Formats: sequence, structure tokens, C-alpha cells
Amino acid sequence: MLINKTWLDKLGLAVPQTWDELMEVLSAFKTRDPNGNGQADEIPIILRPLSTSNVIESFSPFLFLNSFGIETTSSNDATRSGYYVKDGKVATYMTTDEFRQVIDYLSDMVHNGVLSKSDLTSDWSKYYAKLQGDKKISTIGVEIGWSSMDMSMSEEYVSMPVPAAPGVSPEKVTWDSSSGVYAANAVAVKKDSPRMDKILKVLNAMYSEEFSIKQYYGDSKYWTKDGNTYTMKPEWEKQSAGLQEHFGGWIPDSVEIKNGSKQDMQKSEESKVYEDQLSHVDPAKDVIPNYVNPSDEDRVTLSNNGATMINYAVPVIAKWINDGKGVPDDQWATYVKNLKTYNIDQNVEIWQKWYDKYMK
Repeated sequence: MLINKTWLDKLGLAVPQTWDELMEVLSAFKTRDPNGNGQADEIPIILRPLSTSNVIESFSPFLFLNSFGIETTSSNDATRSGYYVKDGKVATYMTTDEFRQVIDYLSDMVHNGVLSKSDLTSDWSKYYAKLQGDKKISTIGVEIGWSSMDMSMSEEYVSMPVPAAPGVSPEKVTWDSSSGVYAANAVAVKKDSPRMDKILKVLNAMYSEEFSIKQYYGDSKYWTKDGNTYTMKPEWEKQSAGLQEHFGGWIPDSVEIKNGSKQDMQKSEESKVYEDQLSHVDPAKDVIPNYVNPSDEDRVTLSNNGATMINYAVPVIAKWINDGKGVPDDQWATYVKNLKTYNIDQNVEIWQKWYDKYMK
């Protein structure tokens, strides 16, 4: 979660730690002209359009589930489709009171005029156009994104821990701990290989300074070297050369990179604010890992049930948010009943079976 620290400082506000505090900050962003241009052009919070194929994806507004300690792993199949695990028990967050409260909170944002009702149903090009602005003055207060480098005035932004929901202790709040099935930036070696001496020579070369630079930034035709200083040539960025964060190597702190992308360093630094919240996640009991892979037969069942549920649920959820009136009790009851009719409980049972199988 990225927040405009320059705006906070100008208005004498602190980084919000609760939902109520965040709403107060967003209201101030809307009414108190924090960018100082005398125009009501501030967008207090911008959220990415909802997916039509998944419930949660990367940078989803439903990452606010973490405010309750419901751990999201938005790159994992199960979570994207509506499921999570807590203390080893798989459930669906789509019918929880916590999920309803997230919907209500987003609906309150629309009601209070701090979230545009068109955000969640707009196309991506319009979203990115708002995000980038005119590159002269900031107009965005809060965004959920990759890093502050998403923003045209990146120096004004800091990452903030997800604020706690009402009545939830900060010690229970989590953050998204998504990871891939395999790590692209590491090396696995067969421990009993008869060629271990040769393998280690290769690895030693890979992790050497200059070869690490070549992996990350591309071949030496893209840069010049002077001592421990490497200067990227203009064509480097045009070609997007190198593996960048997916490299298997090591660049020492003594190395200086000039004209290189700040994206990955910025991302690493900004992620540190989530260390405490991530420490509240049990990586075995609170996460359905990406490598949990149901059988082909069960995959078909999950997919067929899931498509029906998501095609039904996402438009309903979007309407609740955009109406700015919250979720009516009778409509919530109908929604939950329909999801059960569409076999959401069967999908929970399937994910529980395969989670148990893989976690033994």
C-alpha cells in the first residue's frame, strides 16, 4: 500500500494505522488541497479494476482481508479463486463476515466520495492513465501497487502497513505473502552429484561480481566499468536487457550502479514495513502453497464450480461497492445461499483434501 507522504506532512497527518484513520486521511486528501494547486483534482485512493476471472489478484482491493488476519496469497490458485487456510483448516473467505466488512468499507469510500465508483469496473488503460497523471504534480493519495516507482512523482510516496480493521489487534493483522512455485533467483543443486566440483565452479562464477552484473543488467555492451562503478548506457533501458530481479548472483554493496533502474531496490526497501505483519503468518498452517496441485479430475470440478461462482459473485460485489450503500442483509443472505448452490463447499472440501495431502 503506497501513500503520499508529502501530502500527509503538508496536512500534519500521520500514516494511518486503522480503517477509521485511513478514511479520515482520505477525506482530508479530498477536501484540503494537499497538492497545493488550488484545484479539486486530488484522487484520495485509486484501486485496480476487479478481475472477471478471479476474486483476488495481485494488488486487489480485497487485500484488506489482511486487516482481519485472513492471509491472502494472491498469486496462489486457491486464494485467487476464493479460498484460504487458517490453522490448517481450509475455508472460503467469500462468505465470511470479514469479507462482507471489506465490501462495506469500500462501499463507504464510494459513499464518502474518496473512491471513484468507476475504478473497479474501468479498463486498465484508464487506470494507468490516472496513475501516471501529467508527471508534473501528484494527484493520487493512496494506491496498492508494486512499488512507488508506479507513480509519476515516486519520491513523494512511502509504503504503509495494511491498517487494522475495527476491533482487530495489530498483532493479528497480516500481509500478502505470495510467492511462486519456484524461485527464479536461486540455484538448486543435486546434493549427491558426482560432478559437484564442476558444479561449484560454475556457481562460483555465477556469483562473481562481474558475471552477476551481466546477469542482472545484460551483457557488457550495455554498460561501462570503472573500478567498482558500472554505468548503464542509454540502450540498456530501451532493450530491457538482463534478468534483473530473476538473476542468480550477488552484487556487493561496494558496487555502484549509475543510470540503472531503481525499481527493484525501491521495492526491496519499501517491503520492509511488512516484516512485522508477515511474521504473524504461519507459512505452513496459514498458506495454501502454490505447489498444492489437485488431480486433473478435481481441477475440472474446481474450475467448473469456480467459473459459475465468480461469474455470479464479482458483478454483485462490484454493484454493492459502487452503490455506496453497503451490503443489505437480505441480499447478503441470498448471495451466500447462491454460492452454496454453486458448490462452494465442495470446492472447500477439495482444497482441504489436497492441502492435507501435500502438507503431510
